[in-house]
Amino acid sequence: MDIENRKIEKISARVKLDLYNYFDWNDIDIHYTVINVDERNIYTLSSDYEWQLIYWHHDMDLSLKERLFSGVQYWCNYSDAYQKILTKLDKGNKKVDICNRYNNLFEIFSLNANHKVPYEHLLTLYQWRSIVSEYAYKQWSENKTVALPLRQKIELDEPEPIICRGKETPNFIRFGQLSFSNKEALTIRLLLSHRNIKEISRIQGCSEDEEYRRLNNIKKKLNCEMVSQKECFSVMKEHGITLASLEKLMPIN
Repeated sequence: MDIENRKIEKISARVKLDLYNYFDWNDIDIHYTVINVDERNIYTLSSDYEWQLIYWHHDMDLSLKERLFSGVQYWCNYSDAYQKILTKLDKGNKKVDICNRYNNLFEIFSLNANHKVPYEHLLTLYQWRSIVSEYAYKQWSENKTVALPLRQKIELDEPEPIICRGKETPNFIRFGQLSFSNKEALTIRLLLSHRNIKEISRIQGCSEDEEYRRLNNIKKKLNCEMVSQKECFSVMKEHGITLASLEKLMPIN
């Protein structure tokens, strides 16, 4: 599959029409990319098809590893090759990546704007990431042949072992008297990151039904089966189960 593909161009043309309620396209463009290192493929969605062509025609995918670090990275801090291609952006040279890693699968939510986006504003924009993600996966599921090859050889460090309070354990994380399997802990972490069940099931590599069963088991352990998600989060907090604690206890990059 080549970037100069009618299906990719058509999907890109639809982005601004379908997501116009969420973004001011006069001020910002969005790009959502999923890189699967194991399967060696890349799925990408962009509101600016011309930018996609420029990026791939300049072989920037061969420098992709530079972007595969969890967190927020401004393109002005990347290598010279990235600095050079930034000058070709219609909206100036203000571009930022928000990267998440799930074992050997990476997700990059990228924004470019007419001005440098303040860090605090990124959190507001990031709230729309789940909308873009769900939209992208819907488009990709309907157009399965739009996967692009991962050409760069990427060797990743092994994820660190999950650490339980007080000692290492290969199977569980404990919060007081409560214990959760690794998969349950990952589900909790993703829920606290405002992921929906559809997204979590993709990351976990299971069906939505299986993920719902896992969630119900988590609620049973917390004794909050009949309460709202907001109330369930409050119960988690009472037990010391927070996003910050899970990021510390179970690093995945």
